[in-house]
Amino acid sequence: MEVRGSFLAACRRRMATWRKNRDKDGFSNPGYRVQQKDLGMIHKAAIAGDVNKVMESILLRLNDLNDRDKKNRTALHLACAHGRPGVVADLVARKCQLNLTDSENRTALIKAVQCQEEVCASILLEHGTNPNVRDMYGNTALHYAIDNENISMARKLLAYGADIEARSQDGHTSLLLAVNRKKEQMVAFLLKKKPDLTAIDNFGRTALILAARNGSTSVVYQLLQHNIDVFCQDISGWTAEDYAVASKFQAIRGIISEYKANKRRESLQNSDSEQDLEMTSEGEQERLEGCESSQPQVEEKMKKCRNKKIEVSRNVHADDSDNYNDDVDELIHKIKNRKPDNHQSPGKENGEFDRLARKTSNEKSKVKSQIYFRDDLNDITGSSEKTSEDDELPYSDDENFMLLIEQSGMECKDFVSLSKSKNATAACGRSIEDQKCYCEQLKVKFQKMKNNISVLQKVLSETDKTKSQSEHQNLQGKKKLCNLRFILQQQEEERIKAEELYEKDIEELKIMEEQYRTQTEVKKQSKLTLKSLEVELKTVRSNSNQNSHTHERERDLWQENHLMRDEIARLRLEIDTIKHQNQETENKYFKDIEIIKENNEDLEKTLKRNEETLTKTITRYSKELNVLMDENTMLNSELQKEKQSMSRLETEMESYHCRLAAALCDHDQRQSSKRDLQLAFQSTVNEWCHLQEDTNSHIQILSQQLSKAESTSSGLETELHYEREALKEKTLHIEHMQGVLSRTQRRLEDIEHMYQNDQPILEKYVRKQQSVEDGLFQLQSQNLLYQQQCNDARKKADNQEKTIINIQVKCEDTVEKLQAECRKLEENNKGLMKECTLLKERQCQYEKEKEEREVVRRQLQREVDDALNKQLLLEAMLEISSERRINLEDEARSLKKKLGQMRSQLQEMQNQRTEILRRAEELPDHMQKLKIENAVLKIRTKKRADKIEQLQKMLVSSSSISQSLIFCHTEKEFYFSRISLVQNVWEDQKWIFSDFGIFVYT
Repeated sequence: MEVRGSFLAACRRRMATWRKNRDKDGFSNPGYRVQQKDLGMIHKAAIAGDVNKVMESILLRLNDLNDRDKKNRTALHLACAHGRPGVVADLVARKCQLNLTDSENRTALIKAVQCQEEVCASILLEHGTNPNVRDMYGNTALHYAIDNENISMARKLLAYGADIEARSQDGHTSLLLAVNRKKEQMVAFLLKKKPDLTAIDNFGRTALILAARNGSTSVVYQLLQHNIDVFCQDISGWTAEDYAVASKFQAIRGIISEYKANKRRESLQNSDSEQDLEMTSEGEQERLEGCESSQPQVEEKMKKCRNKKIEVSRNVHADDSDNYNDDVDELIHKIKNRKPDNHQSPGKENGEFDRLARKTSNEKSKVKSQIYFRDDLNDITGSSEKTSEDDELPYSDDENFMLLIEQSGMECKDFVSLSKSKNATAACGRSIEDQKCYCEQLKVKFQKMKNNISVLQKVLSETDKTKSQSEHQNLQGKKKLCNLRFILQQQEEERIKAEELYEKDIEELKIMEEQYRTQTEVKKQSKLTLKSLEVELKTVRSNSNQNSHTHERERDLWQENHLMRDEIARLRLEIDTIKHQNQETENKYFKDIEIIKENNEDLEKTLKRNEETLTKTITRYSKELNVLMDENTMLNSELQKEKQSMSRLETEMESYHCRLAAALCDHDQRQSSKRDLQLAFQSTVNEWCHLQEDTNSHIQILSQQLSKAESTSSGLETELHYEREALKEKTLHIEHMQGVLSRTQRRLEDIEHMYQNDQPILEKYVRKQQSVEDGLFQLQSQNLLYQQQCNDARKKADNQEKTIINIQVKCEDTVEKLQAECRKLEENNKGLMKECTLLKERQCQYEKEKEEREVVRRQLQREVDDALNKQLLLEAMLEISSERRINLEDEARSLKKKLGQMRSQLQEMQNQRTEILRRAEELPDHMQKLKIENAVLKIRTKKRADKIEQLQKMLVSSSSISQSLIFCHTEKEFYFSRISLVQNVWEDQKWIFSDFGIFVYT
């Protein structure tokens, strides 16, 4: 319970620190929490807005203008926070310091803006306060104005030189903060001030990414109107469109995609207009030149065109590129061999150019479609750059064709062929635009498919690995915590046992003290009886002068009295020795109590140390978890970078493997088969991991159940041993009590025989004295028995400690065994991980060559068979462990039955004991009644003795004396007969209580 309480206290402390650190950005709780004990006179007057009191405190020099309270706040801070413009104006007029900061590094201006006190803020700005001071959260006054969406305040701050690009500790500028807080009006206001749209926060997110992430469509629309970059990525490599797709904000996604399409159309239109202008200007210049000078220029242009076509057609099949190059070579050869006098018909030349234009347009459409289908959909910027380059290529080729047509058609001067060629190029441009739109649609569909299949699988597999590793580490930490808690529980149980022993010792000491008190009461009673005997002796001496017979009896009584005194002295010596022994025993018990207290203090210290270690381990594991989370984020960022690099490498590989276009279908089939194999492999690996985890969990549960069964069996054995010892002690005690009963019966018979013989009174007193001695002897025997019981209890405690030590040794052995098994399992896991890495390497080799793939498949099948065999072995082990668990449960049930029987027997014995104790509690009442009767009889005897003395004085004659003596004799006989009756009653009661094993001594 104490460990649980300390753990809860630690949790409460952590919750309190979390509540303190909850306000990380500083925008909540704008006002001050004011307590009167923290304030001075000037501060109280500033809060109340009393200008006169502020003046008095300054004039009387009770406070200075810039005095701070206990929380480092000036009067100007408090006046601005509570909206007291009169006090603010007075303090500013008296030239107080305007840029002093409080405990949170906030100036009075920041507090005025935060509490929306615009009048106070304007006073401070007019008197030259600095609006760019940052508080402990990195926020300026402009940030707080944006958080409150106070446009007029923000306008004033910007007018007085506030920095619109100031960053908070999260890296938020004013625009980023407005977008993150969804302040649409403030965003519109700030965009008019032309802030930096490329600014990013600490996570690399732009304003557009934050708006798309928060789902604010109006803000996204406003940002796109100001031409923000759509293709920017954050640290994790996500763009605004990716966030919109992930968050299912279809409207934002549609706006961004429309914006991209419009931008592409604008770029295409701009490129078309530039190409038309270049074509017309170059055509007019070349028409003025002669046909002789045109031939080398045509050769150069055709060479350029050929080079460009070769660069573009790298993704096209080799046969198509060869055919295209052959056509171009034939055209150049014809132009070179053409004579200037022999004018060929323009129809033929135009037919050749039309055929060449159609071929180029078809090839361009093929190249463009291949580029669109091979784009990496994760890298959006790369795709946009590729599309723009592809869009520019056909128009540059058309320009070259127009130049060729113009240069070659100078001789014929046919305007109709030129118009036809222009129409053909325009038609090519339109067809390219249509194909572009169709490709964009296909691109969206392909993006969905590829995102759902390729990217997510890789990311999920890698994140699952990292998560499994972190979960494994968390499980190890939890196991260590459970072990520590178990150790603490054991220590608590030991401490509780020690306290119980301590309480038992205290109870035994109390019982010994009560016994000692009873002994002292018995001694007092014996002294009282002696005094009564002495009084009777005095009375007998007074009567001895009258009779010689009485004189002789007096001598006898005197001798007996002397003997009685000797015996009393001896008894006193014995009582002193008993006192001394009791003091020694008490000292021993006190020493034992001190030792137990010291042990208890040591246990408490160890508990505190364990608690401290627990808290340290908890903090250490929490730090390790945080480190792991940070490493996880770093690994994710590295993964994304590697993905980007992989995507680039894939594009390069595709450019290098352009000649394998004919085998694309076969390649797709291979990829599908590869994916199927990967999925099958991953499923088998996951199933094997799940089986391994299940086996580990079963083994742990079985080990725990074994430990519990062993502990229960050991506890039951100890309880059986204790019960047997208790039964043996009780049997010995009963036999001892039976012997005592037989002795008491014999003594009672002797006493009855003595009473039947009618011996004189003095012999009866002697017998009473002997009974007192016997009672003292029995008390001594009882003391010895109690000492023996104490020794037995100590021996039991020693045995318990030995058993506890043995149990701890067993537990440590079991723990070591389990740790060894865990190590073996970890080694097996490492071996399996190595096997997995080998499988992955073989899978990579399988992608290169078909033959290696078949080899890897066979190896995978073998390893899967091995895993299945291992699974079967583990299942067999589980069945064996389950059978062992069933046997242990049966043994535990039988032991529980035996325990129940023993407990029922114990309950019966306890019931008998309660009945005996109840009857023993009734004994003192009977004793008190008998004592009262004895006291009444003594009083009566005294009265009778007084009467006898009076009669002796009054009567002088012998007859009267003899009569009085006869009367006295009869009275004494009556007295002794009454005492004999009382004693008989007492002996009967003793006989009754002796049946229950309880003795009372007088």
